[in-house]
Amino acid sequence: MTISLLKSKRGVSPVITVIILTAIGVVVAIVAMLWASGLTGSFMGREEIRAELYGCYSEGDLFVIRARLKNLGNVPSQVSSITINDAPLTAIEGIGLHWVSERGESGDGVPIPLRTGVSVDVELTIPQGASYSGGILTSGMVINLGFRSSPSGYDYKMTVRLP
Repeated sequence: MTISLLKSKRGVSPVITVIILTAIGVVVAIVAMLWASGLTGSFMGREEIRAELYGCYSEGDLFVIRARLKNLGNVPSQVSSITINDAPLTAIEGIGLHWVSERGESGDGVPIPLRTGVSVDVELTIPQGASYSGGILTSGMVINLGFRSSPSGYDYKMTVRLP
């Protein structure tokens, strides 16, 4: 009796099976592509720092450069080094660095913590005529100011004309 019941049942057509398996494969491929490209990225951290120049002037025999850094990403970061024309600040004699965050934290030198959504004001003081590996910093000179973030190692640069 059970054998006669099984003989009357029909299976899925091979064509339908191929269509179903192909559809499943396409769905898996789309999900893998979205995951790999970060479109499902609420779980994936991204670093994005905006660096803006908001002041450059002379004060006595010093050049004063003021910049604002803001972490627009969703992970905390920090500025691990600052460069002028690709020379580290430590290679320039007499340079000063002071920073203040909008939360009231402050410090001199690096690292500069960049918490998510928080702005940090950075002030560099450079003696006029200071020398570095690329020459002498003088009035009217155009410099490239670079902020290297950590842990990503990205460089955020801005161009500044010394007054």
